[in-house]
Amino acid sequence: IAKGSKVQVNDAYPAAPSLRALLARLGDEPGAAPAADTLYSAELSAAVKRFQARHGLLDDGVLGRDTVAAMNTPLGVRVRQLELTLERLRWLPDFSNGPIVAVNLPAFRLWAINNGDTNGPPPLEMRVIVGTAVKTQTPLFIGSLRYLEFNPYWNVPKSIEKGELVPKIARDGNYLVKNDMELVALAGGAE
Repeated sequence: IAKGSKVQVNDAYPAAPSLRALLARLGDEPGAAPAADTLYSAELSAAVKRFQARHGLLDDGVLGRDTVAAMNTPLGVRVRQLELTLERLRWLPDFSNGPIVAVNLPAFRLWAINNGDTNGPPPLEMRVIVGTAVKTQTPLFIGSLRYLEFNPYWNVPKSIEKGELVPKIARDGNYLVKNDMELVALAGGAE
């Protein structure tokens, strides 16, 4: 698929027949439109959404840079990714029946499932934020969950404070109030 500007529903898209054929080969496009149809239709957008969802992309149906890059990934690379994933899965312990929370870091997705219940979709699925590969890696572990804290306090890291917050606060003195944030002294009391 050729790289270019974003393509949205009802845009003229000369490569629509090629895109439709690719999505059909991948199992995301169930129907066939006329070969000369060069419109990025709602049906084609729905097929792109299915592709995006399967590949951990924002499933908005817009044919953007990340989606095109994923579609252009060579089959050999995908096969190698599957081989590595299967090897990683082989080393996981057997899980007993009961609730499981799993995070797929490369896909930025979390699933909470009841192990042993194979009927229907997972009870909970959501996007998550993970660290970067080098500086702020997300730790990998397998363990038992003892408690869960909703809406925990979060302290802004120094790099975000200096690079993002200080310039915004300098431009808008009410930035912290508008964003429901508070400035806390090192001793722990609010300033």
